Amino acid sequence: MDEDGWSAAVLAEPIGAGKFRPVLVVTRRRGDEVSDVAIPLDGEYDSRLAAEEAGKDALAAMARGQ
Repeated sequence: MDEDGWSAAVLAEPIGAGKFRPVLVVTRRRGDEVSDVAIPLDGEYDSRLAAEEAGKDALAAMARGQ
């Protein structure tokens, strides 16, 4: 990784009792240095897929400025 930049991903984090919450993970690259920041998003979901999809919707809303 020679190039500076950032990327983002949405993951689902188990929170107990079979529930998941979406987590936005932002990765920053500066030369050979890589750092991650995990930002829990609102909501609890019954499946990993539902949490990931809700997180993607939240990320899209953030990008639109809503």
